[in-house]
Amino acid sequence: MQAIYNYIKVGANPSQLETEIQNRSTITVGCAGATLRGDDALEIVMKAPLSSDQLLELNAVVAEHIPTISDSPEKPALVSVVENEKYESEGLELSYRMHPKAFMIPVCDPGTVFRYEISMPCTVMLLGGTVDVHSAMVGDQMWFETLCPTTIGYLAQDTVVGQTMGIVNAGAGAYIFKGFDILIGDEVVGRTTCHSGDNFNMDTEWDTVYPAGTPIKVRYLTVEEYRLTTAPMVVWISRDTERGAIVQGGQKMAFFYRNNTGTEKWVQICLEYHT
Repeated sequence: MQAIYNYIKVGANPSQLETEIQNRSTITVGCAGATLRGDDALEIVMKAPLSSDQLLELNAVVAEHIPTISDSPEKPALVSVVENEKYESEGLELSYRMHPKAFMIPVCDPGTVFRYEISMPCTVMLLGGTVDVHSAMVGDQMWFETLCPTTIGYLAQDTVVGQTMGIVNAGAGAYIFKGFDILIGDEVVGRTTCHSGDNFNMDTEWDTVYPAGTPIKVRYLTVEEYRLTTAPMVVWISRDTERGAIVQGGQKMAFFYRNNTGTEKWVQICLEYHT
């Protein structure tokens, strides 16, 4: 269960602050994100409530935070679909690999969601993957993020309630692709339907006025919530040996599993890629 902590911090740099929290060894709870609303309203989302001692540590991190201003947005480590003939420009040699990851889903309350991060040590061309479904998994759900929420910049203009268009700072639009989800903080506010330059349109209307300067994130949800209805079965995730998505070394991907039955079980996803 996530917990939200609010502060007043003029000019805070959310992405820098997230890193500073993660690097604080005395804070063992992960940071799910930080958002600056306006000039000084700072919201920090932690993946679980903090103890009194860890809250004091978080207070100290915020108090000690000296924002570093950067004109360059954080580049998402994902390139759109690339054909095999272009592999050299990405430093790939087309060596084929399979990367199985098995997770033990523990006994839990029915409906509990588990999130497992996956990353590669070097840049790869992700082709897809498979999940082998067994009887204990029937009735559960799963989904997969090829690109976890990543800050790309900030809104260049206030959003307008009832409209679908947004404008980001110069250059940030280069990291928005059709089908990417747009996030403010940790909330998905819409999915990109089209984009041009630093303008983008979503499939939903803005229901809140977000001021210029609000950090904006994108994510790429490759597999949406998929309910497992029968077993045995193999779920194929866009397996294609001719093209794929470039995933750079260290980029965070995530496998989500909703344990609707609440029972213990092993779940395995096997990613296929070229290096």
